[in-house]
Amino acid sequence: LTISENLHNTGFILEKMSDSPKSQHQLDEALEQLTEALRIRRLHLVGSHPDLEETLLCLGKLHHRLGHIGDALNFLTEAVRARDVRLGRKHARMDDADALLQVGQLHQQSGQFRQALHSFEECLDIRREILGRGHPSIGELLFYIGNLLREVGDLDLAQMKFEESLAIAEQVDPDSLETADTLFSLGVLHTEQKQFSLALDAYLGSLHIHKARGSTEIAIAEILNNIGITYFGMKEYDRAQIYHAEALESLRQELGDDHVDVAFCWHSLGVVHQELCDQVEAFKCFQNAVSIERTELYLQSLGMCLVQMDENENAYVCLDEALRMKTLDCGNDADDDLAEIQRNLGIIWMRKKRFDESLRCFEEALKIKMQMPLCGESEKDHRNLMNCLDGALEAVSEIFGTQHMKYARLLHQKGNFHGAKKEHSHAIEAYVETLKIYKSQHGDSHLSVANTLFNLGVSLNAKGSPDKAIRCFTKALRITKARLGEDHLDVADTYEQVAESNKLLLSYNDAKIYYEKALHVRKQATGASDLKSAAIMHELGKIHSQEGLWENAERAFKESVRIRTMQLGQDDHLVAESMYNLGLVYKSRGDSAKALKYLEGSLRTIKSKLASADPQLADNFHSLGGVHSSLGNIDKSVFCYDKAVQIYTEVYGKQNDNVALSLAGKGEILCSGEQFREALSCFSECLDIRKSIDGPIPAKESGDVLSQMGEIYSKLGDGTNASLSFASALTTYRQIFGTKHQTVADVLQRMSAHFVKVGEFERGYSCVKETLILQQELLGQDDTKTADSHYCMGTILYEWNDYAEACKCFERARDVHKQKLGETHLSVANSNFYLGCISERKGDYESAVQYLQDSLSGRREHLDEMDHGIADNLARLGHVYYKQSEWDPAVTAFSD
Repeated sequence: LTISENLHNTGFILEKMSDSPKSQHQLDEALEQLTEALRIRRLHLVGSHPDLEETLLCLGKLHHRLGHIGDALNFLTEAVRARDVRLGRKHARMDDADALLQVGQLHQQSGQFRQALHSFEECLDIRREILGRGHPSIGELLFYIGNLLREVGDLDLAQMKFEESLAIAEQVDPDSLETADTLFSLGVLHTEQKQFSLALDAYLGSLHIHKARGSTEIAIAEILNNIGITYFGMKEYDRAQIYHAEALESLRQELGDDHVDVAFCWHSLGVVHQELCDQVEAFKCFQNAVSIERTELYLQSLGMCLVQMDENENAYVCLDEALRMKTLDCGNDADDDLAEIQRNLGIIWMRKKRFDESLRCFEEALKIKMQMPLCGESEKDHRNLMNCLDGALEAVSEIFGTQHMKYARLLHQKGNFHGAKKEHSHAIEAYVETLKIYKSQHGDSHLSVANTLFNLGVSLNAKGSPDKAIRCFTKALRITKARLGEDHLDVADTYEQVAESNKLLLSYNDAKIYYEKALHVRKQATGASDLKSAAIMHELGKIHSQEGLWENAERAFKESVRIRTMQLGQDDHLVAESMYNLGLVYKSRGDSAKALKYLEGSLRTIKSKLASADPQLADNFHSLGGVHSSLGNIDKSVFCYDKAVQIYTEVYGKQNDNVALSLAGKGEILCSGEQFREALSCFSECLDIRKSIDGPIPAKESGDVLSQMGEIYSKLGDGTNASLSFASALTTYRQIFGTKHQTVADVLQRMSAHFVKVGEFERGYSCVKETLILQQELLGQDDTKTADSHYCMGTILYEWNDYAEACKCFERARDVHKQKLGETHLSVANSNFYLGCISERKGDYESAVQYLQDSLSGRREHLDEMDHGIADNLARLGHVYYKQSEWDPAVTAFSD
């Protein structure tokens, strides 16, 4: 052990002495000494001994320096494990953190990113425990973790880490280079997320700090170039040009004209000129980039620019060289750059009338583009794809003519791409032309004809012509059944589309019949446990929900969730979609606990799958806001509605119906929590939006908001604004529904209650009289709403001292409420109170006591013991006892 200690110390000192590049022999000697020290210590010491750990750490660091990543990782991991065994992970030491950091760095270098993250997170926990959450080194580590998370594609979590790092850096020094670097990384992250306005803010903040601190022109130029890229993403090409040009000038001054970073800047500027349709300037930029560095990207851009300038010979030279370089790059089967090179080569061959070569290039380009996961999704990609198809069609027509099957297949493919891009008129045009060729070549009963009719029907559905679509599907069904049999999956697909057509025609029963037929066929073929069966169950659930058949909807959505979970796993967006709809079913049925379970489950999944500003995310938050509202979770409900408003605004802009609905939901929950001023603010904002988006006839939601504002103003004692709001709500409802509608009756009822409250009995009487006529006509005498109107009428007649008529009203109200709501309901207690007061006025004290005691019992069951209503009841009871000379009960009642 003494020998091993000497060997360890010698190796340690040699490693420290070997800082110069010429000291490789010292590193080799240090490795030999430390390896021998480890061998001896392993013979004599347990695996968790600190001396053994110390040698393992030294060897790990030494192998790292020598570039032996695998060996370094093994030694450092073993050292950490030794410390874990000895200390039980309870003693957070900086040495632990440093070792974990080194292990993480080695994992990262060897491409084991998840293991690296685990080590960094452990290091972070230890450093936080020792140094506190706000220490600068915590910020540095968070910054490091953020960059690694961005590297592995976990952008949302990376953003959180960068923002934590930024908060620490700004707390230490808001103008430090650490703050600037974190802002820059946030800018890169937001650019990748296509959140360009956020990226721009971050880059500009970083630029301001670097300029203030006098950073190098190179550092500033990098930021300027990224700002140019951001403006390019925002389609503000003039601004992008300015920043790229400024970055280019700085880099040329600092690095000279032949540096690779200058070439990159030339290329970025050329791309901007191309978007501005200035091909001459774009050509100069690309040519300068190529003269510095002949990369495949620069050659491709130059070649494509030359194609647009009709410089075919030079374009061919550039594109051919780029193609050869690309071909050497392995594993790029779905590379759009490769496809674009082939497409432009196809254009060149077409111009040279070399149609066979042209067709080969276009077909190769199409083959590559078809393999890409987001084929034709962006406008530019779709345009290039269509150009590719048009080029292939032109080549085929020159070689084979326009009645050839190859021409028909390409035309059919073009229709498919138009359909995927929702360009349904173009898709229909392509399918009709394809159909003519197939019929002329194969007759009316060929499967190619059936397939084209099917796709034509799908496009007609999407175009809003379901009746024409049904005719196409009917013909397709006839051919498919004859050729493939009744139980073929193509038959099921066609049944499903007929159901979609019927849904568009609002023929929901027919839609359900065809969905069931599709399910039956799929069950015969696959057991109905495939994803298409799940999609059909999902659609059936939506129809059942629309019809209010909640049990059927629940069964359908549950089955959809089961199949999708089995096929895709719990974390797929389709599972989340079915869970969301199942949550809405439970919400509509009043089962808030189950609604919360499924809506939160859906939210967890889609948050990880969708962009932070996706309308589906907002829909989920909006629905959760309603569920939390029904559960009385005011803070959670407000949070959800705020998130919904934020996302809807980001997606659609402020003047949108969804924004208004979420603001109204927030207003309702704030109102239930008696935060009346805040609720009014929400309702006012909602009403402003509704005014800007409603047509000549306002939406019902506008009336609802006005009615709710009337209620709030009434509670706040603002009689004028309450009356104005109720009157506006009444006018709105009458415009929408006419004069004889339950919604009109409801707002009249609220108006009458308000007028009674503020002592405007004449106006209250006028409203409640009209309400009663409507309620009796629409609902009958035995409805609780009619009873509410009788009660309101009774309170007015009581104030006018018309006790006989008031008594009749209260008795009618009490009897209906008792029958419908139970003897102890608050509405029954309120009617009994007035009946007791009337009995007292008539001198019937015995009846008065009975009514008032029944009222008191009911109110105590529903109201707080210190409620004003209970006090009024007790006081009135005291008066009756007093008039009967029953002094003790009177004293007790008045005291209470």
